[in-house]
Amino acid sequence: MQNGMIIMKKILPMIVFALSVISCKSETIETEKIDNTVKVQNSVSINDDKEKSTLDNKALENQQASSFVKVKKGDCKGLHKVTDVDDLLKQFYDNIDSDCLFKIGTDDLEKIWGIRVFDLSGEFDQDKVDKRFQYEKEGDGLFVVKFDYTDREYFRIFPTLSLIKQDDGIWGDTNLSQGEMPSNFPPPIVPKQKQKIRSPHFRDSTEYVWLNKEKSIHKPYLLIVSSDSSKTFGIVAIYRNATHDKRAQKLYFDIQD
Repeated sequence: MQNGMIIMKKILPMIVFALSVISCKSETIETEKIDNTVKVQNSVSINDDKEKSTLDNKALENQQASSFVKVKKGDCKGLHKVTDVDDLLKQFYDNIDSDCLFKIGTDDLEKIWGIRVFDLSGEFDQDKVDKRFQYEKEGDGLFVVKFDYTDREYFRIFPTLSLIKQDDGIWGDTNLSQGEMPSNFPPPIVPKQKQKIRSPHFRDSTEYVWLNKEKSIHKPYLLIVSSDSSKTFGIVAIYRNATHDKRAQKLYFDIQD
């Protein structure tokens, strides 16, 4: 009995120590579980925050893009990426009742139309002129140039050499290349005949004019001048107004001195 008591006295501290170790390990494991749970929750929270931040940024970008287009287009209507010369002519005509196109910067028009727009208005700049002719030789598709010769401000459409060389015609596969007016285009006025032409076909060396609804010399007008071949054109342009153009006032607007 006495020996049993002695043995118990020796074993008891070891048992207590073992239980203590087990308890500590259990607490450590439980703590690690809690820590891991917190880390996972924090990670989910951070990912959620990142995702929300990304969505918020995209929403802001879309809102800014929408605002950009709205501000830059101003009073113009129906402006969009240009598909061909017929499409661009229609956009010109749809905005012929105001000078909104001329209030938009050429850089912004490039973004809206998706084609090159060269600004040769203002003081003469040889570098700008060189870039315009270089693009005509090396570029692709059609492009637009802004002029302001002799107080006449206008946008004129040009084809690049690559477009001219296509089998479809100077303007590609379009009505204009076939010597015809764009589809759904209203009849123009031929100044020398003082009447509207109903035929959809252009005649050689002829001026065709579309006036604004008010027939005001202070508002834009659209001009197409065919060359000696009905499939090529000397001028395809929209003019800001005829305020300082006596010839246009007389021929197009029938204003006599």
